[in-house]
Amino acid sequence: MKSRHRAVTFLVPFLLFSLFAILALTSVLFSARIYRNIVTADEAAYYEMTPSSYLREKIRRAKDVWLDGDVLVLQEDDMITYIYVHEGNLMELDALQDLPFDKKAGEAILPMDDMKISIHDNLLKAQLTYKNKTTETDITLHQ
Repeated sequence: MKSRHRAVTFLVPFLLFSLFAILALTSVLFSARIYRNIVTADEAAYYEMTPSSYLREKIRRAKDVWLDGDVLVLQEDDMITYIYVHEGNLMELDALQDLPFDKKAGEAILPMDDMKISIHDNLLKAQLTYKNKTTETDITLHQ
């Protein structure tokens, strides 16, 4: 009788502890999965919205906007800003109007695979691609 009582006294706390450990581990695993999904969604939203917002703000400040091949050129007084994609990055180069343009001299802004821009009747259309996902944005140019 004493051996059964000792077995039960040992077994009940052990089972309760095991149940607690299993529930805690399950909770941690579910939380990690939820966190990973949130981070993935946040990163996707960041790379979808940030380049468009960046272009919109740069264009809003510029006095004149035009394309030079695949390079977006923004002019404000005697400064020119070149925005382009080079070696997997969206790049920006600020230079005086008289200086030559060199793609390697720019500063990386964001990772970007491709940028296609067209201008028609004061409307700039941009297709920005990162990790095989393309975001399209339309920006009205001021006159």
